[in-house]
Amino acid sequence: MQYTGNVNKIIWYLLIPIMIFIYVYFLNWNNNQVNELVITEQQKSFGIHQNNMSKLAKIDGLILGGSNAGSGLSAQVITESLGRAWYNLYLPGEGKTDKKYWSFVTQILSEGIRSNVRTIVYSSAIPLHKDTIGRRYNREITQLKHLLIPSKSLSAHFKDYFFPSKNLGPIKNNTFGDRNFNSVRCLDSNKLKLVKNTREINENQLRSWVIDQLEVLLRIFPNAKIFFVIPSEYYLNKDEERSEKNAEIINSGISVLTATNNVDITLIKQSDYPSIDMLCTDSFHANSIGREWRTKEILQYLSASLPYLNNN
Repeated sequence: MQYTGNVNKIIWYLLIPIMIFIYVYFLNWNNNQVNELVITEQQKSFGIHQNNMSKLAKIDGLILGGSNAGSGLSAQVITESLGRAWYNLYLPGEGKTDKKYWSFVTQILSEGIRSNVRTIVYSSAIPLHKDTIGRRYNREITQLKHLLIPSKSLSAHFKDYFFPSKNLGPIKNNTFGDRNFNSVRCLDSNKLKLVKNTREINENQLRSWVIDQLEVLLRIFPNAKIFFVIPSEYYLNKDEERSEKNAEIINSGISVLTATNNVDITLIKQSDYPSIDMLCTDSFHANSIGREWRTKEILQYLSASLPYLNNN
């Protein structure tokens, strides 16, 4: 009995405190690693865009959004096709919060440049993922959760250290802001991270988010026509009913603004990727072939909707 009591004391007063200390230390280290990676990515993007923008005298059109827009649409192709100056001002993860992304946009672009932008293509993957809007609205809650639960397991850290990922390389953009695929190693088709259709269909949440985003866009780009784009994807299951419901809610948010304001907003619902060979890493991120295909589809809308293209 005395032996058992001593063992219990060792467990309770020595081993458990040591395990708690190790776990807390790992949580702190893990969160620092993840936060540094996010901050570094955003700082690199900011520096690249700032350098590119300093060389542009005028911008007619902008592509906005996250990595989906960076890898899925090409400002270079649009510029060369329309004969107008376009730039891809994407930011990975759209800055993790809406406030951070729009702050990034206004820091990069002066008020004078923004007032002269005539066309915005806003391609956001946020509505393509259930509950993402809620997580962005309540980022502080998510951060609290990550203080208690690691966002990346210890085994994942070991795997990355001993077997580094062979997919997307470091952030490199061309002078138009597009993701440079010469520096990217896309995955083989059998290793792509394909997912099922989980588009957001929470009506109140999605409509409110759409209205909020458009109100910000209209405020910082007061003279621009806005194309709100639902990006292409390649799902494991179509679930056309869910996709249609998602598009209807987004369109209802657009209608709220166009019904009471003299604004020019058009919804573009892009087609699904017709082939898995157009993907780079997952259901949402295109490779160079997919980007060219998506951009050409966008160009059809732009050419048909922008009368100023026929003017000098």
